[in-house]
Amino acid sequence: MCRRIFKEQTSENGEIPFYKIGTFGSEPDAFISRELFEEYKLKYPYPKKGDILISASGSIGKTVDFIGKDEYFQDSNIVWLNHDERLINLFLKCFYSVVKWEGIEGSTIKRLYNDNILDTVISFPSVPEQQKIGQYFKHLDDLITLHQRKLEKLQNFKKSMLEKMFPQNDSKTPQIRFKGFTNDWEQRKLGELAEKTYSGGTPATSNESFWNGNIPWIQSSDIVDGKLFGVKPRKHITMDGLSNSSTQLVPENSIAIITRVGVGKLAFMPFFYATSQDFLSLSKLNSEPFFTVYACYKKLQSELNTVQGTSIKGITKGELLSKTITAPEYAEQQQIGNFFHTLDHLITLHQRKLEKLQNIKKSMLEKMFV
Repeated sequence: MCRRIFKEQTSENGEIPFYKIGTFGSEPDAFISRELFEEYKLKYPYPKKGDILISASGSIGKTVDFIGKDEYFQDSNIVWLNHDERLINLFLKCFYSVVKWEGIEGSTIKRLYNDNILDTVISFPSVPEQQKIGQYFKHLDDLITLHQRKLEKLQNFKKSMLEKMFPQNDSKTPQIRFKGFTNDWEQRKLGELAEKTYSGGTPATSNESFWNGNIPWIQSSDIVDGKLFGVKPRKHITMDGLSNSSTQLVPENSIAIITRVGVGKLAFMPFFYATSQDFLSLSKLNSEPFFTVYACYKKLQSELNTVQGTSIKGITKGELLSKTITAPEYAEQQQIGNFFHTLDHLITLHQRKLEKLQNIKKSMLEKMFV
């Protein structure tokens, strides 16, 4: 480990980043002088390029590849192994992903001590095989990082375009528009966008004949903030359940909006469904459906999330339907809705690729280590 650095030796700005356990693997919030760095680097232990730094406190086992930059690390909380040629760092990094530290498994201890590390048994093959294994997982990690970056780039792009393709504040036109559209956008109440609305309810949970049917029944926990498509209901009700409760069968291509417990979260529902009492659904829309989903998400979510009911967070049907969004002519709505729907489809594809790679890595770590 590095030599201890005291608080008075650090500053908020400086030449050499000093990583504490809280900033390990992210951005530093403390620095030391170059003079102190050079002195301590010469006199005391310091990692070599390629060493695997590991957190020994807090979230124990977090690793960072030391690439040789001028930086310093908090003593005892961030450590590395000094090992011989029988073990290579590429393999060691993989081992850290599956290691069971001696003396702490099953305990509530959130710290690795010297004995925990040095008494832990490691099984390892020949150096050439270690190299192959290490390179295999490095390639997987590089692919995972690549897809994470692509996903973050798409998500940031979507966030930016939601700001630029919808009017801000009291403006009647957005910053960016598709070619050929110049007319002002108009204010419309949410109640004017749907010919019909549907409320929900919950059949008696104790009556088995009401459940395990073929009618999707969504609850507030099924709706993920910002994920406007692809809702996967975890429960289904029967026709008996539908007729013996206050819930209603909602037509396909409706928008389900949460009015209690997570107010403002919403999703487009392409299939027939029923909901819990936490929802109001907008059906038979007079505006382009995809556009309406994004307009509601962009304009109304922040407002709905600040609504406070008497005992729980909530909004009434009347309050919700009186909310307004700004909308252009139908043809422009179609282009905007399709643009964001296509963007969300790309985001979903990258999320699936990322999850697949992460699952492959998890599976192969279990199978390729003793």
